[in-house]
Amino acid sequence: MGVDKRYLPLGNRPLGSWALHEALHSMLENVVVVGRSNDLFEWLSPKYENKSKLHIARTFSHTICQSHSLQTGLDKAISLQAQAVLVMLADQPFVTRKHINQIIKVFHYTYTKKPLFIASKYQDITIPPILLTKSLFPEIKLLTGDQGAKTILKSQKENGLFIRFNDSLWTIDVDTPEIYNLVCKRHFAYPPF
Repeated sequence: MGVDKRYLPLGNRPLGSWALHEALHSMLENVVVVGRSNDLFEWLSPKYENKSKLHIARTFSHTICQSHSLQTGLDKAISLQAQAVLVMLADQPFVTRKHINQIIKVFHYTYTKKPLFIASKYQDITIPPILLTKSLFPEIKLLTGDQGAKTILKSQKENGLFIRFNDSLWTIDVDTPEIYNLVCKRHFAYPPF
């Protein structure tokens, strides 16, 4: 998009803080935010409740890619003794704590063989949030370049679980100016540009 979209205004706060706000108010024990070493994280609201759950993980790579971001966040999660990680994106402003909690509940209340992952699905599209268990941490460490969690899901699909959601709103990933403008007009009643 040519700008750091986490800082784009959306309603009463920056785009990047919508999903984070929901994560901080969910059943997650810890929330790790990944950014570059020089990131000031000014898009984070100083008013967050549950700030004790919030942890910053900085990547010192000059080029940030999916695999490196995932591995940086995972290293922080491992230091917090995580048994699983829930991968989310800062540019998905309509993911709710209800959605996050449903994934966590399925993980905790699966009494038979635990799945290696629990992924969100809308129609035939797999999209974050995606829960990855500790058993997959070594595979995450082997990812390179722009490989993300979906690479692991493809290789482990028979060992995972997909939760189908019927609401398309949460799937919106603000990746283009056009999508951003549409989100602002339809859901926040103002044109940004």
